[in-house]
Amino acid sequence: MPLLILGLVLFLGTLADLLLFGGCLAWAVADIISLKRREPLPTPGAPAGRWNDLIALTGGLTVYVAFLLVLHRWLIGVPPIG
Repeated sequence: MPLLILGLVLFLGTLADLLLFGGCLAWAVADIISLKRREPLPTPGAPAGRWNDLIALTGGLTVYVAFLLVLHRWLIGVPPIG
């Protein structure tokens, strides 16, 4: 991310862009430094099992089909198929 922001600052070059993207660059660098100094917290997770994959797959496919058939037209106004 810092390389993208630095590229934008160098490419655009106006004062407004320098202030906006320079602030984002400073924030990204400070965030990276802070992340490297922190102790990693244990991440709780679901116990391992076959059902977790099935639940994730079913949920993902349900959301995908709902977006494809109904939500895309409702949110964006253009049907993706048909």
